[in-house]
Amino acid sequence: MENDAIYPIGKSCLHHGYLNYRIYLMKYHPDDTELLIKHIIGLRTTYGYTKLVLKIPKSCEKLFACCHGTQEACIPNFYPDDDALFISRFYDPGRSLDAASDTIHTILQVCKEKIHRTTCVSEQMLVRPANPSDVHLMAALYHHNFSTYPFPIHDPGYLLESMNHGISFYVGELDEHIVALGSCEVDSYASAVEMSDLVVDPRNRGYGLSKAILLYMEKQMKENQIKTSYTICRAESAPVNLLFAGAEYTYGGTLVQNTNICGKIESMNIWYKPLST
Repeated sequence: MENDAIYPIGKSCLHHGYLNYRIYLMKYHPDDTELLIKHIIGLRTTYGYTKLVLKIPKSCEKLFACCHGTQEACIPNFYPDDDALFISRFYDPGRSLDAASDTIHTILQVCKEKIHRTTCVSEQMLVRPANPSDVHLMAALYHHNFSTYPFPIHDPGYLLESMNHGISFYVGELDEHIVALGSCEVDSYASAVEMSDLVVDPRNRGYGLSKAILLYMEKQMKENQIKTSYTICRAESAPVNLLFAGAEYTYGGTLVQNTNICGKIESMNIWYKPLST
């Protein structure tokens, strides 16, 4: 099945398709509100998707009242003088239920108990910005770790195009071999960055390489005056949730049955962290 489409609308961006079977307003700008509503209604009518997710300022919630959604998550102070709400509507009631809800609850409880625990971070790994010559090795590592993913990160051409459109990738090297990856996608209107695509070669797990990449990316974003960092991660994955909890991120909510990743549609947790002091 093909990956979902990224659909720019003015200064905003929609993501939709049959892989995730949903519409996601992933980047919002107030200049585009009327056009966005028109396109969202049209996409839902045309394709019959079973979920809609809006990431919008709290002050704009009433403008999207026609979408009849409910809040699943929140990131305080995400937009200029405003919170970001994740408003979802389930067109199929069955999609609002997750058989893994008990597992997700247990993982969050473990994260809460261990939130102040210090994780060992490898000092042997060299972390650097990725460059175009890395994309084939990056794609191979992503392909090895994710059987499905909401974006075609297993495609070197997509990675190169993403770099050319302002998404920053970072690689971690041991003995001149790429063993860890991560990306930063900045929303300039919100002055926020999504920390995403974090992966470590299975042969090198357990040494704090993910945290080393994450801390490096945070440092780069702070230097660029970005004020908020956040992630949307697999709710059923204890390691990734513990990574962000241990890096002093705050849990912001769960997007139920949201994303096709590793072969099935899974719920995703929101974690956020202020980068400015």
